[in-house]
Amino acid sequence: PNLASAGDLVVNSNMTWISGEYTYDNVTITNGATLIFDGAVILNATNLTIDSTSSISADGKGYSAGSGPGAGVGGPVHLYGGGGGGYGGNGGDGAYNSFGGIAYGSAIVPVDLGSGGGSSPGWGSGGAGGGAVRLIVSDTLTVNGNITANGQNGGAGSGGGSGGSIYVTTKILGGSGAFSANGGDGMWPGGGGGAGGRIAIYYNFSAFPGENTIAKGGIGYKNGEDGTVIIHGPSLDTPITFF
Repeated sequence: PNLASAGDLVVNSNMTWISGEYTYDNVTITNGATLIFDGAVILNATNLTIDSTSSISADGKGYSAGSGPGAGVGGPVHLYGGGGGGYGGNGGDGAYNSFGGIAYGSAIVPVDLGSGGGSSPGWGSGGAGGGAVRLIVSDTLTVNGNITANGQNGGAGSGGGSGGSIYVTTKILGGSGAFSANGGDGMWPGGGGGAGGRIAIYYNFSAFPGENTIAKGGIGYKNGEDGTVIIHGPSLDTPITFF
């Protein structure tokens, strides 16, 4: 990263932050860079800008294969199958009673990691769940690239990981990019799809296209359920003020 000035951060090449809380004045992600959130990461900023070539990613940075509150069940020994991880919905079942994981966590305040899919003994490992992205932007969040917390696809015969969480509060939301917390796909033969994760975006003013915000379940032996998406701004009756 380049420090443009005290308190400012420009990320112009790939960079990884481990779980924790980070605070800057103005953050710009540019030049095709990806800022990777490994685990559960909180970013406090006055302004955050992601250009159209760049992203924040917590893909596959949640619970590992077969772990987490919504872990998918592994397949039986000498056979194949693994259930998809659950989070925003239930994970898809795999073959031979390798059940998908259960839904958990809050749709309104989503802060949990996604769960891992079940592994298939002798075939492949379940996909890891998505990580947890928390953005607290006191002025303007401009997203022209992507913010993602997707689950990983399962290995051969194994379940996909569930999507993780994206939780945003900002005064002004702009740009034309995308948010996603999709579940990973279960793999042939017999892996269940991971469930979608959870996304909640709260703002005071916005022109952001909500159709670019998704938490779809992954496909598989049985598909994972879709997760939850909340995009909420102020109204005359119930104004929202975060700052």
